[in-house]
Formats: sequence, C-alpha cells, structure tokens
Amino acid sequence: MMDPSLPPNPKKALLYRPSVTHLLSVMATMCDGLPPDSVMLIYIAASG
Repeated sequence: MMDPSLPPNPKKALLYRPSVTHLLSVMATMCDGLPPDSVMLIYIAASG
C-alpha cells in the first residue's frame, strides 16, 4: 500500500567491511546529494 504524501524511497548504500576512507567517501558523496532540509540515517551493525 503506497501513501502518495510520503517522499520516494531514500538512496541506500550497503557496505561490507569498508575501510575508514571508503566509509567517509561514501558518506560524503551521499551528503552532497541531500537537500538542505534532509537528514541522513546511519545504521552500523557488528557481531560480538
């Protein structure tokens, strides 16, 4: 069921064991494309 009042799905990036520089690069690229009134949600999961 779709709600037309909601914005379209956000952009997503899935990284598996990235280096710190790769993670920062992806985050910077994603931030550049965000409108000024947007937010970025970051989910980090780890075992143990």
